[in-house]
Amino acid sequence: MISTIVWDKAKKVADAKGKGTDWAFIADVYHYLNEWNYQVYTHEETGDYLIIGIINDTNVITVDKNNVPVVKELSDVLTEKKVFSTESYLEDINIKLPISVTTEGILFSKEQTNINIRVPKEKK
Repeated sequence: MISTIVWDKAKKVADAKGKGTDWAFIADVYHYLNEWNYQVYTHEETGDYLIIGIINDTNVITVDKNNVPVVKELSDVLTEKKVFSTESYLEDINIKLPISVTTEGILFSKEQTNINIRVPKEKK
């Protein structure tokens, strides 16, 4: 069973910052705490995109179903439908960030060019 302790902690941090419904921020904090079992996706006609974290004041890094990084506008991520899942089987991958990190955030550091993340393991 996947523990909710860290997920709940990330939501409390978001609530304390006035961002209790900002799922990009919650995912950012959760991933900073090195947890990946809870997954938040933005749902679009073109597919679902796993939210990784906030890269600057206006952009969010997501990955598509092929684990390709995609930059999304934060305002779009906040208004799009969300899909939530839990994953027990994850794999570690390293992605190159498609744009420069211009602000110091929670998950990302200024001038960071790539990041190690955990994504759902492909079922065979």
